[in-house]
Amino acid sequence: MKKLNLIVLIITVLTFLSCGGSVTNTPASAEGFELIEKEMKSQFGENAYYTDLNISYDKSIGNMIGVTVTDKPESLKMGQWNFSMGAWKQAAEITLELSEGSKAADFMFQLNDKINLKTLGVLVEK
Repeated sequence: MKKLNLIVLIITVLTFLSCGGSVTNTPASAEGFELIEKEMKSQFGENAYYTDLNISYDKSIGNMIGVTVTDKPESLKMGQWNFSMGAWKQAAEITLELSEGSKAADFMFQLNDKINLKTLGVLVEK
């Protein structure tokens, strides 16, 4: 019985992976945007700070994600990253210039703070 359960589990996982369960092919829905959020957190960490987030879809390529992100706002260094066809690639390094007395984090957002991708997916569905 344990072998049968293991075989069923393996088949289920393989089916999910082969049928577009990846971020590349996820639909514009609450669940789809939640998968995108998980992908971003996996790549950049749970506490990453963003100044830009762009999600677009092309029929031949699938979902494309563009972000400007850092894990240390006080460093004034950010990376511009693009996700396409299942892979992240860094496009640029960015150095921020702020006026005296400004904090970089004041110009950034974190996921699930002010920006919630699952809620965005619900709005897209509607």
